[in-house]
Amino acid sequence: MRPAKKQLENKAGTFDEITYGVGYGIRSHFRELFKKHTGLLPTEYRKKFRP
Repeated sequence: MRPAKKQLENKAGTFDEITYGVGYGIRSHFRELFKKHTGLLPTEYRKKFRP
């Protein structure tokens, strides 16, 4: 999850680009795992931590 978190914080890439870039092929599966580990959906995480 650390690489995905860093990309969500720093890059303007789409969620799909980040999902595949960190090695997940199924978007919904990654989204569920991300929420389980962070307590936030990827879009919520991006809004919270991106300047």
